Amino acid sequence: MEAVSSPLVLYAFVGTAVLSAAYILCCKRNKSISGDDPVLSLKAETSEVLRNAQKLAVELKGKGEQVGTVSHLYIYPIKSCKGIRLESAELFARGIMHDRQFMVADESGNFYTQRGLPTMALIDVQFSRDFKSLKLTAPGMLPIEVPIQRQGLERIVRVWGDQCVGVDQGEVAAEWLSAYLNKSGLKLVRFADDFVRPTSLSYAPGYQTGFADGFPFLIAAESSLADLNNRCPEHIPMNRFRPNIVVNGSTAWDEDEWDVLQIGKIPMKMVKPCSRCKMPSTNQETGVQTGVEPMETLRSFRTGKHIQYMRSPNEIYFGQNAVHSENGTIKIGDPVMVYSRRPLSEFPPRNKDD
Repeated sequence: MEAVSSPLVLYAFVGTAVLSAAYILCCKRNKSISGDDPVLSLKAETSEVLRNAQKLAVELKGKGEQVGTVSHLYIYPIKSCKGIRLESAELFARGIMHDRQFMVADESGNFYTQRGLPTMALIDVQFSRDFKSLKLTAPGMLPIEVPIQRQGLERIVRVWGDQCVGVDQGEVAAEWLSAYLNKSGLKLVRFADDFVRPTSLSYAPGYQTGFADGFPFLIAAESSLADLNNRCPEHIPMNRFRPNIVVNGSTAWDEDEWDVLQIGKIPMKMVKPCSRCKMPSTNQETGVQTGVEPMETLRSFRTGKHIQYMRSPNEIYFGQNAVHSENGTIKIGDPVMVYSRRPLSEFPPRNKDD
């Protein structure tokens, strides 16, 4: 691919990369947030940040390789429910605006996804034009309009090992979800504006995310999906993997080695390959778990052992988790530039603190 010059484009990335984990942890509630669509600052103005930024810029010599372009953008406003395709996406500290901003949880704070409730795939979510309400529809249910509550009853909810603060969205939404999913006591919560959920200190210290499993972005490549489908007895669409950013034009599985990259004008860094649970086996059009595919085929050539990612050698991987360093906009057609590569074999083995 074409090599281009873009000096200093990665300065902001390093500024975020070296932001101390201690700073994030002591700022769990950020009272400075205001406005209808809060944008959190990602900048850290220290001499250490500047020194690291200058060092990285020298090492990379401002050279980037275009590996493809953005072909699709998605958000999933309610975790594990239907996604919304975008032409352009606004980025803030937790990722794409409104992505995984809401979540279904029970009264004890446990979160629910398609892993246990596959018909969540059929819940369609649409924002009102002013982003002040959600319209929820699902088979066999009357549609409801849910006014978005940014303040109110707060609930402690969990996403895997992380405790988060969510604002309860009311009894109408709770009763609707409980009826459709045939499970009593469900609640719809919105990620609290002033809460900061740090990403993993082992993989991406100094960043944050919302109700995503662990990181603000999942990037997938069309070529890799095509290679999977060449091997798989069942055709698998991209929506089974629920990516945020889809790249066209790259070589299959080349994304395994991307390290520092730029999408449009936004510097990003790949964190790690995304391990997959059974959710890709759920048909997103029917809400039915279809069987063993695509996991059986992926298991034959995409485990950690196969791809030499020995931090988790027995997991199955498709797509890459990523973080970003600037607020801004990305759009369909944006070039995807790679500034450095890191083979998966260079990741150290997993340790007891990971």
